[in-house]
Amino acid sequence: MSLDNETKLYWQSRPTTKKFSWRDAIKYCRNLNYGGYSDWRLPNIDELKSLVDYNRYNPAIATTLIDIKTDDWYWSSSEDISDSSGSWLSFSKMVVIIGLVSLIRVVCVCR
Repeated sequence: MSLDNETKLYWQSRPTTKKFSWRDAIKYCRNLNYGGYSDWRLPNIDELKSLVDYNRYNPAIATTLIDIKTDDWYWSSSEDISDSSGSWLSFSKMVVIIGLVSLIRVVCVCR
C-alpha cells in the first residue's frame, strides 16, 4: 500500500495480475482487504489520471509508488452514461477511453 502525498489517496502498491470486466473490477475493489483497510474502491478517472505525467511518454506515469505495467490498461469507476460502460486509461499512450472491453487490469484506492 502506498500513500500519494498530493492526493492523500492510498493505492495498491501492485495492480492485479488478473484482468477483470468493469463490473467485476468494482466488486473486486469493494471486497478488498489490504494493508489493514477494507474501504477500497475503484478509482474514478480523475484519480487515475492523477498518476499521469503529461510530460512523459511510455511510461507516462508520475509516481514510483505503484508498480504499473505501462503496456496495460486500467479500469476507473467513471461511467459513460450513454451505455453504462466504464472508462479506462493506458499509461503508455496517455489516453482515456470510454467503452467496454472484455478484461483489463485493476488498481484500487482508498482514503
